Amino acid sequence: MVTAGIATYGNFLETDTAQDRQLFDGKFWGQYHAAKYAAPNLPEDGSITLFSGVVAFKAIEGASALGAVNAAISSLGQTLALELAPIRVNVVSPGVIDTPSRYGMPEEERKAFYDAIAEQLPLNRAGQPEDVAEGVIYLLRNHFSTGEILHVEGGHRLIYSNRIQIKKSYPLMLQGVIKERFLLSSEKNKHSLRLLEGVLVLFQRVKAFDIMFNN
Repeated sequence: MVTAGIATYGNFLETDTAQDRQLFDGKFWGQYHAAKYAAPNLPEDGSITLFSGVVAFKAIEGASALGAVNAAISSLGQTLALELAPIRVNVVSPGVIDTPSRYGMPEEERKAFYDAIAEQLPLNRAGQPEDVAEGVIYLLRNHFSTGEILHVEGGHRLIYSNRIQIKKSYPLMLQGVIKERFLLSSEKNKHSLRLLEGVLVLFQRVKAFDIMFNN
């Protein structure tokens, strides 16, 4: 199963509380309910992978609600790793990922956004969908990993600034490894799609289901 939600950004005192509540409804409660009702149907060697995000671990001005949601998901995942054992439960925490979720932004603003991120990160680039896909595959294959929060964010937590510019007008989708969100005709996403197809094959081999959510 995959889910997505709209992220809300802006000053804490100025943002619409209803929008923040919608963010919780979509990203937190969506994953909560999927895990709750899927877990009884998973085999003992099955696994659940939830999606959190870097702002749970690196405070960024204008992302108070998103940070709170991501922190709640991270905590939920680690607690479920204990309660649902031996089913494995892990969390992927992506950073800023260049996905079609931001293709609705004007091209110049979108490029400026990613360039600003790249200048601050140790790896000098924004993340790509295949970076996150590799993290998910790792958690699927490693049967001795549970309760992990896998950070796939290019060193975002290490940078000094917490003032990355985020405009409230950007209708940003939560990033994640969502096959339906990729542009199938885009050359840059073909590798990611192959990785995800590999995940599906892995499902069949280990006879386990994995619940993946977005960023």
